[in-house]
Amino acid sequence: MKKLFRQELKSYTPEWNAKCSIITDLIIMISSFSIGISMLYFSKRYSLIEIEYSSCLNNVPIIEKNTKKCTIPFQIKKTIKSPIYIYYKLKNFYLNHRLLVESKSWKELRGEEDDTKDKCKYSYLMFEIFPKNSPYYTNQWNYTFSENNISSPCGLWASSFFNDTYKITFSNETPININENNISNKYLKEKFFKRRKEYETKQWIDVENEHFINWMNIETSHNFKKIWGKIDFDLQPGNYTLIVVNNYDIKKYDAEKYFCISSSNRLGINNLFGYFFIAIGIYLFIVIMILWVRYLLSKENKEVNINKLKWD
Repeated sequence: MKKLFRQELKSYTPEWNAKCSIITDLIIMISSFSIGISMLYFSKRYSLIEIEYSSCLNNVPIIEKNTKKCTIPFQIKKTIKSPIYIYYKLKNFYLNHRLLVESKSWKELRGEEDDTKDKCKYSYLMFEIFPKNSPYYTNQWNYTFSENNISSPCGLWASSFFNDTYKITFSNETPININENNISNKYLKEKFFKRRKEYETKQWIDVENEHFINWMNIETSHNFKKIWGKIDFDLQPGNYTLIVVNNYDIKKYDAEKYFCISSSNRLGINNLFGYFFIAIGIYLFIVIMILWVRYLLSKENKEVNINKLKWD
């Protein structure tokens, strides 16, 4: 009975010798060198400029003392190729906090009516999320809300919207055009963020605003960057000026704000990983040399004749 269930096919298990090891290590070595060199090459082409303006006193004092506008000079030392991306970066800001993330209504963000207060507990009415002097009491369509009006969109997440604005000039004269269109996820924009009926008199902010859509994307870390715009032409070396309208107060969050200019490179700056893969390639090269010498000196260096193999 046991014979019926026993597999009796002949089998061959190849012996792992120096020649097999050399070929395998050679393939891995070439792959490691290719990845490492590619990372170092793209890292050198990648440009990143970060300007901290948490207090708006970085490098130069505030020029217009009675306004929230401040001016910061910076320099570009080498040409940055387009497309160029503009980001704002927040450090030590917990946008992924559970209470913040849960305080929203996706139904409302999709443009549907939602009178449920549970989803926006303690942040359902205008006075619960904005102080009396908040500019959001008058929306962009010039409608003025009262303190007891329902906030739409409601919730702590929406009300914490980042609203700093940026301008860049070249040599204090020529304005640099920053394209703020098509910077959000197309699927999210079409499926999850829609104006509700009579939005001009019901919404304190345009939920189809792409800056708002980007803000409503959850972050996994307390240090994160979000895209703010794009520059569709090269930036030449020279002196530039950043003009910030510093609307967003981060003192209560004990956070830091940065303005970032970045060239288009999905790999970013990966020098450490580049050197790591090159180190692996060098190590494998040494191993291959040792195995090759051993293979040449071996007395048993013979071609395998498959006809003389013993079958189990």
